[in-house]
Amino acid sequence: MKEKLYLIPGLMCDERLWSRMVSYLQERFELIYLKIPHTRNFDEMADILNEQIKEENINLVGFSLGGYTSLYFSLKYPNKVSKLNLIAASGSVSPQDEIDRRRKMMIKARDLDFLPPPKDKIITLIDEKSFDDKEMIKIIQDMFMDLGREIFEMQLQSTFERENLFEKIAKNDKPLNIICGNKDRLVDSNWIERLGLTRTKNLNIKCLDTTSHNLPLDFPHEISNFILNT
Repeated sequence: MKEKLYLIPGLMCDERLWSRMVSYLQERFELIYLKIPHTRNFDEMADILNEQIKEENINLVGFSLGGYTSLYFSLKYPNKVSKLNLIAASGSVSPQDEIDRRRKMMIKARDLDFLPPPKDKIITLIDEKSFDDKEMIKIIQDMFMDLGREIFEMQLQSTFERENLFEKIAKNDKPLNIICGNKDRLVDSNWIERLGLTRTKNLNIKCLDTTSHNLPLDFPHEISNFILNT
């Protein structure tokens, strides 16, 4: 029987986020696709996930906002998670300038037609080698539009409510694996670096040389190998 691997996507993403990783992971894992619960409150998110996940000691993967959600869940329900894999995520608060930028995005989404993110926006979140990857760009746009305005506002609002989980994670000794881009503007690299200097047990950090945030689509082989080998 295959080990179950639970996956939580990021903001305005669904199971299509993992589509390029399936061929690398499916031989070893039964892939269980979760969603970010539909609430802006992380305590409520953790409670909903606890109801959905019946097993204990699971292997959990979280990307971006799903990574923070996974961290929060693992702290509130420590018996549920035995190993946590974070992709392009940290447990830090959102910077104020990023909160201000996202508030403007939310207001714009309310006042104007709800449209898919344009290519010039998407290429700020992917690797240079993927700028002409029409399939990837379409996946990102399709996920965004299929999830819709209500989910967009709810998930965006949740990022305003983040708390710094550093002290709790630094004291935790359950296996934690973090992989990120070393030039990803959306990930708090200082938080990750500080954690690496503070926590000495069951922590594995890997940085890819990229500006990409959307690592599961950009680097499926590298991300899959990281999950398989840690």
